[in-house]
Amino acid sequence: MATDSIRKITARDLLYGFLELRGLTPDLSQWTEEGLADNPPRLFRLRRLRAVFRAFGIAWEPASFIEGKFIVPESPLYQTVSFFR
Repeated sequence: MATDSIRKITARDLLYGFLELRGLTPDLSQWTEEGLADNPPRLFRLRRLRAVFRAFGIAWEPASFIEGKFIVPESPLYQTVSFFR
């Protein structure tokens, strides 16, 4: 496989995917397989977004994501990030 064909998924991609689906379906209670079953493009976006959440190790809780609860400052993942308190 050529390295040119590999696409990296970034945190920015996760955020854009989240905001895209949020713009199309603002009601988070609809963010289920059943809730989007009648709209294949949105269902595809939901499935892709859930996969990206899994890849980043973020729990699938859209409301908590909005509130930033996935960020745990004590985690070693954030050692080089400065948090303002």
